[in-house]
Amino acid sequence: MDGDAYAVPGRPLTLNIHVDPRLSPRLLVVDLHWLTRRRAPRVLLTGGRPQRIPGAIGSCHVAIPVPGRGDMGFVQAVIYVSQSGRWEDRIRSAATEPIPVTSAIACGDRPETVHWAVHDLLPDPGSQPSPSTLGRAVTALLWLFVAARLAWACRNPLANGRTRSPYERRWLTITLCCALLAAAWQALALDSILGNEARRLAVDHGLYFEREWLQQLMTVAAAVGLASVIAWIATRSLSGGMRTVLISLASLLALSTLSLVSLHAVDRLANVPYWQTPLMDWLRIAVTLMGVAGSLLPRISAFEPSSGGHHATRTGWSRHGP
Repeated sequence: MDGDAYAVPGRPLTLNIHVDPRLSPRLLVVDLHWLTRRRAPRVLLTGGRPQRIPGAIGSCHVAIPVPGRGDMGFVQAVIYVSQSGRWEDRIRSAATEPIPVTSAIACGDRPETVHWAVHDLLPDPGSQPSPSTLGRAVTALLWLFVAARLAWACRNPLANGRTRSPYERRWLTITLCCALLAAAWQALALDSILGNEARRLAVDHGLYFEREWLQQLMTVAAAVGLASVIAWIATRSLSGGMRTVLISLASLLALSTLSLVSLHAVDRLANVPYWQTPLMDWLRIAVTLMGVAGSLLPRISAFEPSSGGHHATRTGWSRHGP
């Protein structure tokens, strides 16, 4: 990679990245991170926009704006290639050596162009899906299975021959729709898409660092909301299977919220790999398996039987519960 010898706050950093033409027509993204004068790493400085890798030339010209930061001594370009432009779907990634930051007065009109070494972050050049993609595919298929079980329960009576009440079928249908929504959400990776778009907007409007308080607030709200929903479900006259499925859906919603909010402290923990798979993927699979287990319980129904042998009615749901 060839580029400016120095980064100057307030001026774009110009880079000419040589890319294997065989990676065309995938997308190349360059993000800029920063380090202090003592080379202590910090977080994202500027997020780059995806650009298509040309097939013939095999190189991309990038000009990244460099905002000023206190105690900023170096910047580092993080380069990755993916089919969608998302970091989670990357198939190649690399980082430059730290590039010194200097003032416009010391640099002059234009920095000289030098060659910068680039080090692979993901050496494997294969095009296999990333662990995150595989984890999402597994959870999407499992939620489709849960939806199929709920659809079967809606259309068939219980094993004792009792016909389900319209109110019970309504709640089974609502839960079925939630399971289908969970499958679509995981298959499309909507939390990653929305999170990346929010990140781009924050960077474009200079609010990347200022949004941290909102991220912290939403992270706490997700944890408190999950605890409240679990407590509410536990006090309802629900069957064991339905209670398990609903808690599983609520847990998946909380995990998706954490992924969308993308607080750095949470991301560092969520991306810790276990058997080459991020912790967040294992948590998604675990809560999904809990939903599968709930759907497989015998005689799955919406409500617990009452003392008289009949399932709870609408009155029992709304009045007799705490």
